[in-house]
Amino acid sequence: MSNSFALVAMDNHKAKIWNRGLDTGSERIDIEAIEPLEGNDARAGEPKGGEAPVTFLAEITSHLKDANAILLMGPGKGKASGPLHLRDYLTKKRPDLAKRIYEIENADIAHTSDKELLAYARVEWARFKNTH
Repeated sequence: MSNSFALVAMDNHKAKIWNRGLDTGSERIDIEAIEPLEGNDARAGEPKGGEAPVTFLAEITSHLKDANAILLMGPGKGKASGPLHLRDYLTKKRPDLAKRIYEIENADIAHTSDKELLAYARVEWARFKNTH
């Protein structure tokens, strides 16, 4: 495991992951939930009940294996919260990674720039290093 901090800014449909640095120019991984279309449902292609699809959560998880600490950011509470869905998924499927979640922050990621997300993550990474 490297000495790294991963930022996952997500909702139940899209995720932006930084796992190789928190500088403004750091590479970002974009993941989008894709579900098969079902009939004429107006919400076809979206997760049912506001939940993130398991395949989406598994793909996010595959990018977190080297992180010492994981910061989850996203909107919503309860069933509407992508970060909480990811935390629950990790607790069941990858408890080793679930233990590395440093913080879950409620944030309006749709109206927050990458620069602002990364600035917040850098502060949290410094705080993590000072306490661990």
